[in-house]
Amino acid sequence: MSRLAVAEMLADWKSRSDEMGDSIIDWIDNKAYPRYNIPKSGKIAKWIKYFLTILLDRPFTQLNRKDD
Repeated sequence: MSRLAVAEMLADWKSRSDEMGDSIIDWIDNKAYPRYNIPKSGKIAKWIKYFLTILLDRPFTQLNRKDD
């Protein structure tokens, strides 16, 4: 699977999790890895983690904001 295909797949999963109100991280860990036979230490899992860092909102405390 190409890196672009993984990015598109993850965007689809994120969109679905937003619609359903589910945690995408829990779904990936508990359902996607076993369902799609993705090794958690493999190349595709690393790409998934990378793209998740781009797609997911960062907690408010991690934002670089100046106090007003």
